[in-house]
Amino acid sequence: AMVTTSILFIAQVNRAWGWPKPAVILLGVCLLSLDAAFATSNLTKLHDGGWLPLTIAGIVIFVMVSWRRGLESVVAQQVRFTEPLDGFVARKERASDGVSPRTAIFLSRAGAMTPVALSRMADVMKIRFNRAVVVSVWIVARPRVSPEERVRVTLLDGTFVQVDLRFGYMQQIDVPSVLGPALSARGIDPDEAIYVIGHERIIPPDEIFRLRDVVAHVFAFLARNAERSVDRFGLPRARTMEIGYPVKL
Repeated sequence: AMVTTSILFIAQVNRAWGWPKPAVILLGVCLLSLDAAFATSNLTKLHDGGWLPLTIAGIVIFVMVSWRRGLESVVAQQVRFTEPLDGFVARKERASDGVSPRTAIFLSRAGAMTPVALSRMADVMKIRFNRAVVVSVWIVARPRVSPEERVRVTLLDGTFVQVDLRFGYMQQIDVPSVLGPALSARGIDPDEAIYVIGHERIIPPDEIFRLRDVVAHVFAFLARNAERSVDRFGLPRARTMEIGYPVKL
């Protein structure tokens, strides 16, 4: 714990405080030399039970890394198999069998790319909406984001709106309450809009040959038991529709 704390402190000094590199290196050598002496003196306790907390910590870290790598793979697949949102908006040949008079809010993991749920509804189901809002939720590397920085709205054309929402990692994510005022300011009734979210069905490799395959299986298990987006983002259940699709890792 002491070594970890020192490493994090040195990283903070280097990144946020703007100390010169030689001073940061000197500080790191002094702190880590002292911490290493205490750490090595405790290595004799490993065979007396010290291995247990280290094993538990290793498992927790592996699970966290597996979740992060899995999400990165899902986003990479979405970027690979969908088109940029501005290209989707610019396509004039989006044929449709009907136009819904309601506004649809699509949640996107891939930022500037078209949400899979939106492309499926337009290309497969031939359905489009009077207004479409594409929302990306970002968790930033600080505890809280001020209300002034939380919402960024980009008008793509007369029917498409792109919204970026930013939350701190200690803030509760309530998309409707944050998104509502921004939509109302642009003539969209948030209480009449429906939410359309994608639900990925993770398909891990059939056989395990590499560590990456193990990570994929762990992520698939975590994804099956993860909190649903409708609950995590505080979406209204009566006005939320999920579109499932497979993602093979």
